[in-house]
Amino acid sequence: MTRSSRRIATGLVAATAALGGVLAAAAPAVASDAPPGSFEIDYDANGSSLIKKPNSTITLGPTVSKTYISDSGDATFTADLPLPPTKSTFKLLGFVPVSATVNFIQVGRLQGQISQEPPIRLTATARYTIRLTDVKAAGLPTFQGNTCQTVTPVTIPVATPNGQQFDLTTGGTLSGTYTIGPFANCGLTTGLINSVVPGPDNTLTFQLSNGRFVE
Repeated sequence: MTRSSRRIATGLVAATAALGGVLAAAAPAVASDAPPGSFEIDYDANGSSLIKKPNSTITLGPTVSKTYISDSGDATFTADLPLPPTKSTFKLLGFVPVSATVNFIQVGRLQGQISQEPPIRLTATARYTIRLTDVKAAGLPTFQGNTCQTVTPVTIPVATPNGQQFDLTTGGTLSGTYTIGPFANCGLTTGLINSVVPGPDNTLTFQLSNGRFVE
């Protein structure tokens, strides 16, 4: 990471040059995946999402967000945020229990912007294809295979909540609301899934913490 990159990072969190030196000294000795013209900060990430239509809350993470901040001074960034499979359970028609493994498959890197005036806030957009596997109804497998997924990727906008700020070293909260579109290739369960999962006003919250520079 160049000295100019350190100055940009410390400036974005309104830190002093001394803080930049401390952070650089603490950087782990691992190779960065940062694209040319950017530097990498990694965060521990944990979150959850409420799928509104079936009223099902799913866990997102734990994972690591690899964040690549442009050193051109425009305060833009990209990020890799892989999500491990998670479980969802809900009831069909109010009484038939349904369970599934939910897989968020990242489509391209997350694209974002860091505000250049305090309070520091992040805004970003992520895109994931949502794939459902191991779907069971009333405890019985539906044998829909591994092809059941949203027809188009789901776009998820997130931002630092109003009244809060983001710190490049300690992290912060990101939240957003998104719409899930229809599913396809789910075999005999396609109609079932499309009757209970797709819809607007799904909410998501992520907590990023333990930011560390990667050389």
